[in-house]
Amino acid sequence: MINLEIVFDRSDISRYLRALKRIERAVNREKVELPYRCAVDYVNLLRYNIMTQKGMGSYPPYNPRYESWKSQYFATTGFWVMRGSIINSLTVYRAGHVQRWVGGLPPNAGSVPGSSWFGPPGTGRPKSINMYAYVNEYGGNYGGAYHPPRPIFRPTKIEYQRSGFGKRVKESKDLIGRSWQ
Repeated sequence: MINLEIVFDRSDISRYLRALKRIERAVNREKVELPYRCAVDYVNLLRYNIMTQKGMGSYPPYNPRYESWKSQYFATTGFWVMRGSIINSLTVYRAGHVQRWVGGLPPNAGSVPGSSWFGPPGTGRPKSINMYAYVNEYGGNYGGAYHPPRPIFRPTKIEYQRSGFGKRVKESKDLIGRSWQ
């Protein structure tokens, strides 16, 4: 029978345990920070796509009456642009049972007073920003008229998943890896 004795250097074990603690802290920090950074990136990409009208060239045109009304009062006929209410309402917020970071329109984002083509802006019933966004994103029959879908949230999500998300994950992995040093 062979007896083998192993002697550990206390300073090596202490350094190893401190490094493990640093990694654990980095992982716990990145569990929160990575989703936050991704949500911020997504909101910024949404704003950019709306402002540049990216991918909207294939959208069906507005009803001529609505387009005329919109250009008369807002100096724009761009899709998803209504006095900046959508752009200004995009934000990063906590949502869900586990309070995840989300980028987009928060529930009850507010309303736009008098955004109906039946009168000048500021008159008439207010419209919910969330409802306006839902109708644009998914389309449907509302107010006796069909509104074709003109999605921006879903295509932007796919775009972000294909480009920005992987970069953020790599950054996060690198941050965690550097904590070992």
